[in-house]
Amino acid sequence: MVMRFVFLYSLGENYDKSLIGDHIRYLKRMAEEGKNLMSGPFIDDAASRGIAIIEAEDEGSAQEIYENDPGIQNKVLQAEILKWNVMFEAAK
Repeated sequence: MVMRFVFLYSLGENYDKSLIGDHIRYLKRMAEEGKNLMSGPFIDDAASRGIAIIEAEDEGSAQEIYENDPGIQNKVLQAEILKWNVMFEAAK
């Protein structure tokens, strides 16, 4: 069974705007692999926080996606991982 997770990103202790590119490329690759359903910064928050909706087989797989994010590895960003119980979804 596939599960959904919300990654709530905020700035990490080593945040530097010039270092965010690796994180963006990683999330793009996760989207191409079908694991990142959607992601991006919040508009009204001066890009200091963002969100990613992640699809994974289980919590361990979601944790692996989190840990492999260069933004997390380099402490450019930090994130809270929330398991999401999707109750309704738009018809495709």
